[in-house]
Amino acid sequence: MARQKQKTIPGMVDEVSGEVQDAADAYLEAKRSVGKFLEQMNGNLDVLISKMKEADVTEILIDDGDKRLTLTEKDQVKIVKRKKAGDDSADDD
Repeated sequence: MARQKQKTIPGMVDEVSGEVQDAADAYLEAKRSVGKFLEQMNGNLDVLISKMKEADVTEILIDDGDKRLTLTEKDQVKIVKRKKAGDDSADDD
């Protein structure tokens, strides 16, 4: 037999102001829309991975050559900032 949920006792939950409720509603709407965008992004990622495999491509330059998008052996996509020629900022000792 299923357990019954405890019901909320009237007066035990504080009423919130309209501003707080509006903020909560805005947050929930944004949170739910993120889920939709994640579904779209994951679908686009699947298409990218399959197209890269079909074309036998494992690496492409993106963002005007500033970054490198790499398809790993585990079918993951990694994006790495490229080191510029003559960029010795890491070796400024």
